[in-house]
Amino acid sequence: MSELHVYESAPPDDADRRLLARFDEIEAGQLDLLDAAGKRIVELVTGLLGVLLAVLALGKNFPPPYLAGKPPAQILAIGALAFYLLAMLGGMWVVQPRTYKRYAHNLDLMREELAKIIADKARALRWAGGFFFAGSVCLAALLAAVILAAS
Repeated sequence: MSELHVYESAPPDDADRRLLARFDEIEAGQLDLLDAAGKRIVELVTGLLGVLLAVLALGKNFPPPYLAGKPPAQILAIGALAFYLLAMLGGMWVVQPRTYKRYAHNLDLMREELAKIIADKARALRWAGGFFFAGSVCLAALLAAVILAAS
C-alpha cells in the first residue's frame, strides 16, 4: 500500500502574490482579449483585401496583363482571396454574439461553461490567424510575381 506524502509549504511572499495577481488579471481579461483579437483580424483582412483588389484591378483592362495567361499569379490571387475570406470568417466567429448557459446556482458548471467559451474563441482565433498568415504569404508571393513580371 502506498503512503500519502504531505509536503510542507511556506506562505506566499510578495513575489508569489504579485504572480497570482497577474494571473488573475490575465484570466479576467481573457474574453476581452480574444474578442479584441478577433475584431483586429477582421480589420486587417478588410485592409489587405483592399490591397489585393488594387493589385487585381490595376490598369484599364481586366485581368491586368501581369495576371492574364499566368496561372501561378492567378492561383496566388485566388489563394489570397480564399484565405483572407476564411480568416475573416474566423474573426467573425470569435466576436459573434452567442447564447451561453448560465448556471446561477452552480459555480462548477459556470466555470466549465466559461472554459468552453474561451476554448471556442481561442480555437477560432488560431484558425483565423493561420488563414490570415496563409493569405498574407499568397499576397506577398503575388506581389513578388507582379514585380518580377514587370522587369
